[in-house]
Amino acid sequence: MDTPLAIDPSGELVFLITGAGLTVVDLGTAPLSIGYLSATTATAGTTVQVRGSGFTAGITATLGGQSASVTFTDANTLTLTVPTLSSGPHDLTLIRADGASYTLASAIVTQ
Repeated sequence: MDTPLAIDPSGELVFLITGAGLTVVDLGTAPLSIGYLSATTATAGTTVQVRGSGFTAGITATLGGQSASVTFTDANTLTLTVPTLSSGPHDLTLIRADGASYTLASAIVTQ
């Protein structure tokens, strides 16, 4: 199995050194995922930076089943505003315009 030499910042292109030389694999749209949240405990109105992959303009989010305001920065960065929720852990779901979705269970605990 070949080991990636590099992955571009959007996560869409993987560069490999293979027996045939340099191979570029185009994944198209990077898989939707969440890798980092700037806060995992929050109150209503808190802004949380979300880092991951596969983000596109028009992406939407729900936190605990409630719509959350989302600002798209780039393919790897979003900012969302925590809606008013009951206390406890809540799942964060991101949904792209193409219908792809990703859920991070118990992503944010509200107080």
